Amino acid sequence: MKYKETLNWILDKLDENGGTSYGDDEKYKVNIDFVHSLGQKCDCVGWSKLDLAAPFAEDVIAKTEEFCRANGWGARGWYERKFTETGSGWFELNIPDVNDYEYIDHGDDTIFAIRGYKSKGVHMMKKWHERGIVVSTRAKEALIRGGIAEESNFYPVPDTGKYAAEEYYFFFPKECFAHAAFCHFEFDDAKWQKDNVPDKDNIARMQALGGKLPRLAEVFYNLHVDAREIYPISELPKSGFAYVNAPTGYVNFPIVVSEKMAKILLDAKVISKKMLAPVALYDEIPAGYEEKTGEPFEAFAPDIVERLYKERDALRKKKRPVRKPTEKEALKFLRKAKSERKEDFGKKMKKELCEVLAGCEYAPLAPYYAVANGGALCDEYEFLAYDKAIEANADFFRELEKEELLEEKPRGALFAKCPDGDAVLLLEDGTVVRFNHEVPEVWEKWESLAEFFEDNTKAEG
Repeated sequence: MKYKETLNWILDKLDENGGTSYGDDEKYKVNIDFVHSLGQKCDCVGWSKLDLAAPFAEDVIAKTEEFCRANGWGARGWYERKFTETGSGWFELNIPDVNDYEYIDHGDDTIFAIRGYKSKGVHMMKKWHERGIVVSTRAKEALIRGGIAEESNFYPVPDTGKYAAEEYYFFFPKECFAHAAFCHFEFDDAKWQKDNVPDKDNIARMQALGGKLPRLAEVFYNLHVDAREIYPISELPKSGFAYVNAPTGYVNFPIVVSEKMAKILLDAKVISKKMLAPVALYDEIPAGYEEKTGEPFEAFAPDIVERLYKERDALRKKKRPVRKPTEKEALKFLRKAKSERKEDFGKKMKKELCEVLAGCEYAPLAPYYAVANGGALCDEYEFLAYDKAIEANADFFRELEKEELLEEKPRGALFAKCPDGDAVLLLEDGTVVRFNHEVPEVWEKWESLAEFFEDNTKAEG
């Protein structure tokens, strides 16, 4: 079993009683200068991220310890542990949060409504603290085809958006884990204070968990420890899909799927590989973990269900306009994605080269190249740098000529690719299509470049 350890950390200037002021500009400067002296990067107040498997990690920790002891400062941080390889054949499904919702009156029951057009292209979401799994029509069909669910496991989600959108459903899985082992706690040690009171219980817990935690216990006066949950073998779902009962006080409820069910959802293109994280299983609760139980999702009352279907039927009769993203809006999302993930994008294309595109099949892409000459829009679509696009385009149409049985071949320019080899083309009529690499046919379609870029940069964040 393998895992990755990550530490987000910062220094605090402590007084003789162990108190600290978080709003001291001078302290921020000391923090930033110290982090830079280690050859590391930080944010505007001094928070830095450290991969604890890096060869220089121990040197960073040792110099931090030395600085704190010499100057009366304290190290504070957030430790996270994620499994990278377990061999269990099971995965935690990390789907995004419902990003736009409002509560509407449904009597005594609390029901939230979404604006479906704002979730276009997102097929599975969850809402913390509530009956929180929300799926698109496509995801619903995939879950039923895979035997994970039946029609009775779904109820329409109210949609208050002003634009037409795919229908979404509340999803109640047939199975859930009644128990799970959690490892989230706060290590708050009074080291370097007058009384020097050690947090013996959590020090022992960190020693039992191993990895870099015993070493961090020697240096940090405050550390939030967050390790990935693990699940009992005895409660593995027969369907291959289950949520985990969230204990009281926990806002999140993990979702666990088998390798077989993950493949069904991947093949239906309702999740991406990036959403899957290996999980560990247990017969006996491992040291450092605590088994907890929680409450399962409570089904809607019959009168609420009837109301939800009536609202869905009324919405179907309502004429809602189709939202058409503009180029300006799409470029805004692309700039935002690039600013948040600079390492995933190329530099913007020079103005002179953008002007050269005028009149050729790549001319409509010039505004996007002017933001980034290629980059990973999300884990599903790579926007190719112009020179790579030209090369891939020639290869694509050369191979397409060999398809003798294809009655109508696409005419356009290849500008993006998928990890599985599918090509994304800008057609002569301005639409964008995803062309399957195994069966020569269109799998997905967008009405414009703006819609494609907005859908696939927005989905990442």
